Amino acid sequence: MATNAAEPVVYKEDLIGSGEKLLIDLSIPNNIDVAAKEISQIKLVNVDDLSKINDTTLQKREAEVPKAKEIIGVHVAEFLNWHDMRKHVPVLKAVKLKLNEIHSSVLFAGTKTRPAPNNSAEEKIQLVINGMATKMRNHNRKGCHYIEAINDFIS
Repeated sequence: MATNAAEPVVYKEDLIGSGEKLLIDLSIPNNIDVAAKEISQIKLVNVDDLSKINDTTLQKREAEVPKAKEIIGVHVAEFLNWHDMRKHVPVLKAVKLKLNEIHSSVLFAGTKTRPAPNNSAEEKIQLVINGMATKMRNHNRKGCHYIEAINDFIS
């Protein structure tokens, strides 16, 4: 309820015996007599009550901000790690292509590049690429991982 009245328009006496009610008084000054709160079946909420509820809710939400920032921080770190690893994808693809070329080259026929009995050439190449990716991720150093991968493949 909200009116432009200077004093209450609903009094305690008007609400006696009216049953269970929730009354929200949005007026300043109050349009519902605060004595109506004395009736057990009447729940009266005014602007001050709403303000207190809002303040309490805001405090609870503000208390959760550090937890939310921590969760966001974890996801940002995971994303940055993923993004950092994506920069290696072109190199890894190029090395894989080159290893496939080496494997099929007549120059290397009969060398150690033949796969072990339990591994196909594709499996060996993938193992070399996975090893290269791991080295690039873990060692984060400059150097020629490309040459290391070829050496790993040939040996």
